[in-house]
Amino acid sequence: MLTKIMVVDDEAILREDISAYLEMEGYNVVTAHNGHAAIEYLKTDTVDLVISDIHMPEVNGYELLQYIRTDLGLVDLPFIFLSGVYDMNQEKCLELGASAYIPKPFSIVELSKTIDRIVDSDD
Repeated sequence: MLTKIMVVDDEAILREDISAYLEMEGYNVVTAHNGHAAIEYLKTDTVDLVISDIHMPEVNGYELLQYIRTDLGLVDLPFIFLSGVYDMNQEKCLELGASAYIPKPFSIVELSKTIDRIVDSDD
């Protein structure tokens, strides 16, 4: 069972809304305002799932996923991308090893179902 989820997004309101919902669902949630902050956290602590925006300052979501997979060696860490730009992002995200891609705007129910699917596949 996944217990600790990291939410990475430069939009504070969205990050806080997702975090509050997940905490209500019983998850332990940590947040980061960009990929750089997420990397700094992951250098010293672990999570069971990452939910990340793609387009962020300093270190974007693609770079974050690549760092997690290569530098940290966490090739099996579930990773969900969120993005407000819908083009070829989904294909690129999945090629990079993301578990799922959800275009913004999205419903919290859609995110919850995606998390449940990933949790169920990890059991």
